[in-house]
Amino acid sequence: MYSSPSLNFFQSFVMGYLINLLRQVKNQVGNPQVNQEKKQLIPLLVITLVVTGIIGGIREFGWMQFFELAVWDSMVRLSPDRGEDERLLIVEINEQDIQTQKQWPLADETIAQVLTNLQQHNPNVIGLDLYRDVVHKPGHEALVTALAADNVIAIENLINGVPAPPAVPPDRIGFNDFVVDQDNVVRRNFMYTEIKDPAKIYYSFALRLTLAALDLGEEAVVADDIALQVNGQSLPILTPNAGSYHLDEGETVGWQILINYRSANHVAPVVSITDILNNRVNPALIEGKTIWWVPPPLVRKICSLPPTARPTVARFRCPG
Repeated sequence: MYSSPSLNFFQSFVMGYLINLLRQVKNQVGNPQVNQEKKQLIPLLVITLVVTGIIGGIREFGWMQFFELAVWDSMVRLSPDRGEDERLLIVEINEQDIQTQKQWPLADETIAQVLTNLQQHNPNVIGLDLYRDVVHKPGHEALVTALAADNVIAIENLINGVPAPPAVPPDRIGFNDFVVDQDNVVRRNFMYTEIKDPAKIYYSFALRLTLAALDLGEEAVVADDIALQVNGQSLPILTPNAGSYHLDEGETVGWQILINYRSANHVAPVVSITDILNNRVNPALIEGKTIWWVPPPLVRKICSLPPTARPTVARFRCPG
């Protein structure tokens, strides 16, 4: 379970102070020479008990959530920037790309050609974070062929009921749903969920990419009541009252963890689809890499991220 450093420190301080007071009172019992001092300690003891109760009540009802999350965001912003991840390449669709193609959504043949050009340079895995449940002619047969490659991961959306491309098998499909806190900041990673009727397991898009990049199968993922195990690595899940949070049961559906943000500025190198279509990308940026093809800003959800979540900073359009 996650804990909040700010409130835990304060609670530890109060509890330590309370224990010291109790020890002093115990030591003074039966000593007539210090009766007056003992009487002076009793109000302090009562005040300490009241303060401790108030702090516990505040946390139990979630009244400190906003403050604690703000402290968490500050800690994230103060964390060292780890810079670009050289294992990853982001493929974007910008406004100029859409103007060049003269349509949105892009035609199936355009998607297929980008995938084909990427595959020429032997990427490790390609994550297609674009909805392709509907045919956009021309070129649908070419897209079906491109999606048949074993290293292509497609998306679905559980909340909105958007299915994955029919040609992609279940073991190469991940959901791109993400959870947003009440202040519109994304702090949690929704990684995995199960349903009982009918029995089915859903993996997030990020988790599918991770498994594919590490050449791991679904057997590498083990879920229990306290953690999600991925290749032996334990990821403690968030519970409704974990750390800074006071959430409803429905808000912690599935297996969620806190996001460990890498960088506020440049997560990975970025190239456009026009660059790929015109073969203007250095093959070294593609070979052996994990490719994340993100949707254009016009279809992204507006949200904020802890590394930049300040009232004076404009919100971002988050992929997903």
